[in-house]
Amino acid sequence: MTQTLYSEKPSKKAYICKVFYSIGIGIIFFIMLLIFTQSVKISFFVGIISFILSIPYELLLLNTFQYQLLEEGIYYKGGLFISKEKSVKYSKITDVTISQDIIEKIFGIKTLMIQTASVGNIRPEIVFYGLIDADTPKNLILKKMNK
Repeated sequence: MTQTLYSEKPSKKAYICKVFYSIGIGIIFFIMLLIFTQSVKISFFVGIISFILSIPYELLLLNTFQYQLLEEGIYYKGGLFISKEKSVKYSKITDVTISQDIIEKIFGIKTLMIQTASVGNIRPEIVFYGLIDADTPKNLILKKMNK
């Protein structure tokens, strides 16, 4: 039986952040269409529709995320339309980074990114989004990496 060292889901504050990101998506669509169509009505309509559609998607997606640090490695599960399960052994990890954008800073949450030496992959292998305490899992990972 595998021992779980750490288990978490995104904080409830992460849901509020996703609403702000959805507002940003709506504004971007509005501006892009305003530039290309020169029609305020169409741009406003598409901006509002993209905002309205992105909120439930982002919130439902966030609700599927599960993060675990197990004795032998890291485990991630999540996805709405396409479900993804991923595990990475501690020996494969090359970098562990905590990031925090401006909206995350306002709400006091952080993102933990786990990088491996995958060829041609510049994106993190696993991302733990919406953590109030990202230092605890980061320190556990670093401790396991150095064993």
